[in-house]
Amino acid sequence: MAVLAENDGQLPKLFALDHYYRCRNLHRVFCKLDIQLMPKVSNNACHIWSIIEKTKIDPAYFDHSILHHGVCLKSSEVDENVLLENYKENYLHKEIVPVSIKNLRCISTSPTLDIFDFLLM
Repeated sequence: MAVLAENDGQLPKLFALDHYYRCRNLHRVFCKLDIQLMPKVSNNACHIWSIIEKTKIDPAYFDHSILHHGVCLKSSEVDENVLLENYKENYLHKEIVPVSIKNLRCISTSPTLDIFDFLLM
């Protein structure tokens, strides 16, 4: 898979994480999600997609057709359709495009109070 090593810088970033504690300080929602990618053209003319296809077959490499991200969002942005549109608008790769969001899992980073907090006040 020397071809994969030579083109590694051209592949989409497999993992990306926003800063969780910064997100918590902003009282936003932190979400983990998977982004499914596909080539813009349906045939195999896409150079990067042919390399990604090789990552799906060879167990020595991570599958680059699904990206794993952790993002800090406003509560109004926590929607698969909104996220997908944002990824499509901001995705700068010329040959591949995000087609779906999967496994969206979010946690609120806002501090919560329980009965013990009120007793201490």
